[in-house]
Amino acid sequence: MRAGVISPRKAPLNPPTPCTGYRFPLPLWEGARVRGGVAEARLQWPSPQPSPAMQEREKRAQQKVGKTFCPVQSRLRRGAVPLLTLVLLACFSCTAPTTDPTATAQSEPHVEEAAPPPVAANGAPRIVFSEPVHDFGKAEQGDQVTHLFRFTNQGGQDLRIESVKTSCGCTAAVISADVIPPGKEGTISATFDTSHFSGEKAKGISVYSNDPLQPVSTLTLQGEITVEVAVEPAQLYLGRLRRGEETSRTVEVLYDASKPITITKVENTSSVLSVRAEDLEKEGQKGKKLLVTLKKDAPLGRLNDQITVTTTSQRRPSVVIPVFGSIEGDVLVMPPQVSFGVVRQGEGKTQEVSIKSRAAQPVHVLQVQSSTADVIPEITAVKDGEEYRLILRAKGDSKLGRIQGEVQVFTDHPEEKVLTIPLYGVVADGQQARSEVSPHQGREELVIAGVGKLPDGQQVGQGHRVVVDQGRADGGG
Repeated sequence: MRAGVISPRKAPLNPPTPCTGYRFPLPLWEGARVRGGVAEARLQWPSPQPSPAMQEREKRAQQKVGKTFCPVQSRLRRGAVPLLTLVLLACFSCTAPTTDPTATAQSEPHVEEAAPPPVAANGAPRIVFSEPVHDFGKAEQGDQVTHLFRFTNQGGQDLRIESVKTSCGCTAAVISADVIPPGKEGTISATFDTSHFSGEKAKGISVYSNDPLQPVSTLTLQGEITVEVAVEPAQLYLGRLRRGEETSRTVEVLYDASKPITITKVENTSSVLSVRAEDLEKEGQKGKKLLVTLKKDAPLGRLNDQITVTTTSQRRPSVVIPVFGSIEGDVLVMPPQVSFGVVRQGEGKTQEVSIKSRAAQPVHVLQVQSSTADVIPEITAVKDGEEYRLILRAKGDSKLGRIQGEVQVFTDHPEEKVLTIPLYGVVADGQQARSEVSPHQGREELVIAGVGKLPDGQQVGQGHRVVVDQGRADGGG
């Protein structure tokens, strides 16, 4: 028997009565059920067999009133008041708390408890930073933003900081100690050089430790870098242009109109570029709009130029805007320059160049030659007269230092007889050297992950960066 339900006591089937004309079961109590704290009782009443004398009395009563008399209805009327009393008693008796688990679940809301923070198992080291993200607000371009990140070893064993890596060379991080005892505090001093950035910036620092629950922790330095003299775009890329095509681009140089700043001179170095300056005012700023035009007679190959804007600003007296692109003819060389990056001494490295002709007539590659003995070229025809593959191999036995030079490709095209492919890279003896290549200007940052030597015998350590551009290698921190 389920809780909250009264077991019915069934009555026998009744014979047809004069008013119903059919047989039906009438239990004394069909049942009462508790639903949401309210008792619902369904009561039905028995219809006993009428005696002959009663049938005779009912017959005479019908004749007197001139209508059909139902004994069941009559008895129900006579018992209405006591029946209503029974129903009300049943309702009050069922308002007590129920033990039905379904009713309990509906009446009491379920509240989920917050998961406790992870705890290092077996007293292992646990690194916890009080402020993993630091917003420095606003900083002027060129400022050195420094912040001290504090952390605590909340574990039961020594916390060992294995390494600290930054997202770029613009950020440096120094740790107070490599080993932090349980309950002790350590610090990481982070410095962000904002010299080459503007606008909203965020720089990350990855901290590697022996914390089994969090082996890598990420710290963030973020904020807005304001510029007294702003340039948009900071670098001007003209794209890949067909020979004889003239193109123009615009550059905006702006400063706060309320400041006593003026632009005194605008100049560039290449004769195939012309630059015209116009006054510009917008949104409380003043400055110049520069119209940069590439002339139709620009020679084939890479274009590298720079526009220098001289101002009276104390913070930014000179603004340099790099301009680059490539002028292509009927013969395409991809990529137009080759970087070998960091070449491990004794291993060598290979790069591939594709040469394709877009001319109406077939163009044949006659010969290739390298200006440096460190790189060996090898040409093969994919489809003679239309496509060639040039393999360039930097020798593994090259001496330490820079790779610089060019490869010349000789063709039978009447106007594009010689194609020049610049080469650059660095040969180093680092065990874990790697490179990061920037798509602009063939610029490449070579990151030394292990201790090695660079040109001129310079000794470098982990995280040292070398900028290689057009065969020039310069050390950087």
